[in-house]
Amino acid sequence: MRIAVMGAGAVGGYIGGLLARAGHQVHLIARGEHLRALQGRGLRVESARSGAFTVSCPATSRPADVGVVDLVLFCVKTYSNEEAIPAIAPLVGPETAILTLQNGVDNGERLAAVYGAHRVMAGAIYVESRLKEPGVVVQSGPLCRVVFGELDGGETPRGRRWEGVLRQAGVDATFTTEVQKELWSKFLFIASMSGVACLARAPIGEWMEFPPTRDLFERAMREVEAVARAMGIPLDADIVPRTLEVTYRFRKEALSSMQVDLYQGKRLEIDALSGAVSRFGRKVGVPTPIHDTISAVLSFADRQARRRLERRDEEEKG
Repeated sequence: MRIAVMGAGAVGGYIGGLLARAGHQVHLIARGEHLRALQGRGLRVESARSGAFTVSCPATSRPADVGVVDLVLFCVKTYSNEEAIPAIAPLVGPETAILTLQNGVDNGERLAAVYGAHRVMAGAIYVESRLKEPGVVVQSGPLCRVVFGELDGGETPRGRRWEGVLRQAGVDATFTTEVQKELWSKFLFIASMSGVACLARAPIGEWMEFPPTRDLFERAMREVEAVARAMGIPLDADIVPRTLEVTYRFRKEALSSMQVDLYQGKRLEIDALSGAVSRFGRKVGVPTPIHDTISAVLSFADRQARRRLERRDEEEKG
């Protein structure tokens, strides 16, 4: 299969590396120092569940260099959607499937607005991975799970086919007819956990042991649950206590990915997380004061990071 990974960072790089190792023709789309490392040394994966390996995949910053593929794995940070969604046009042919594995719940609809819902699938990925350095992806822990489906919840041959491809590569993949439920179940966790972690500025295990921040996390999840139910999303009745129990089992020193970005002065996916909770809440008339606060504070941090990047780009051009 010809597969393009749009955004071959910590998540896309790990899944793309597994697919390349399994024998598929994988093209990595990245930029900056990471891209130069991929072009010069290949992609190095150091994984707790898959072992250590290096694959040599074509890498570029230009989708036009790749051409039409069978599958586009869309893994860019959500704040890059405006630029990245139109950029993948050269990859998309009549039979191309696009699978978004991004944070948030409406990326599939954004892709569908450009390429048609018949081409787009959406999924939730559960994996702990990071860029150790340019060209090197580190995956920790035993989990690499992908749950994905068609936007309309349909059962399709292509969904089952790509489920098999991912499983054969070593991903615990499940094609589901309840993808909206899966996306919102993860969203409830990731938006609330990431927001509280960034405000607490402490590892997850530490603030989960402190009653005020643990309570804030639970109340943040309850806000997402209320919004989801108002929108007709069939979340499980015990979604909040079950998610709370899962979070207790995180490594004590674990950090959320957005927390790492905050510490490193990078842009934040706040608009797709707490910002989206606030937007959906206003739409259906559900108050979301905790996520409103998280969004306000972290949007300011994101604006600062964006301005730093803009100044750096101007200096490099000058």
